[in-house]
Amino acid sequence: MPLTDLIQSNNSIQAENEFEFDINELFEKRQEKVAELIILKKQLSITAQPIQEKIFELSELKQELQMLKGISTEQGVTSYRYSDVMITKKVQIT
Repeated sequence: MPLTDLIQSNNSIQAENEFEFDINELFEKRQEKVAELIILKKQLSITAQPIQEKIFELSELKQELQMLKGISTEQGVTSYRYSDVMITKKVQIT
């Protein structure tokens, strides 16, 4: 069980029961883990810095691809909104 869950679920118990965990000790361990996580995230950020622009560029390209997939390219003679009426469509982007 994660430290956060142990702290949150075991801090308050019935008065006649004994504490199963030392919550202060668990809290200190959690703070140590958070400090380690911060250092790890900082190192990851520094390591990724040279390719950060490429990561952002890839993300924007993926969004542009999604936008392009949503553009209707229907052209020529087609029925109008599921009816018998025929219309002719033209497009700019194919």
